[in-house]
Amino acid sequence: MPHHLSPILQSIEQSPPKCGESKLITIDGPAGSGKTTLASQIAQAIGDEITVIHMDDLYNGWERALTGELTSLLKNQLLPGVASGRNFHLPKFDWLIHKYDEPQLYHSSPITIVEGVGSGQRIMRSSTSVAIWIEVSMELGLERVLERDGFEIEAQIKGFKRAELKHFADEQTKAAADHQLYGAP
Repeated sequence: MPHHLSPILQSIEQSPPKCGESKLITIDGPAGSGKTTLASQIAQAIGDEITVIHMDDLYNGWERALTGELTSLLKNQLLPGVASGRNFHLPKFDWLIHKYDEPQLYHSSPITIVEGVGSGQRIMRSSTSVAIWIEVSMELGLERVLERDGFEIEAQIKGFKRAELKHFADEQTKAAADHQLYGAP
């Protein structure tokens, strides 16, 4: 188990559920910082009783990803779905056809991780048991995203990176995190 996981797992274990009976964990930070990797590490360490929701599935394309539309989706669909204690559906954006496709089913569980840019915004905080921030330089984050997703999205991801900087400044996401990590070796 990576050494950075111990304090996070301890926080998750000790924190009370704040979203219905589920402990909501948010993992936010710049694109390419390692949020999905960390979510996977936490899920693997905890085991079966966990649901992971990826923000990439919720964005309405590049240009409308970090807007009030996303905040409304989190407030009106994601949070009530997690808090309900029942299985729930959320919209799922299909990046190949550039529109929402069939909604995705999520299972109710004692621990729900929401990972991705925008997961730690203000609307989520009163329902969040543990908030995690992963920092990475703009250059390294951009390089990782392009290597992962392809250089043909360079123009879109540069626009997204500008939007995320404004979003993080407006939301004060890093300052609100319970844990701050650096996402580069």
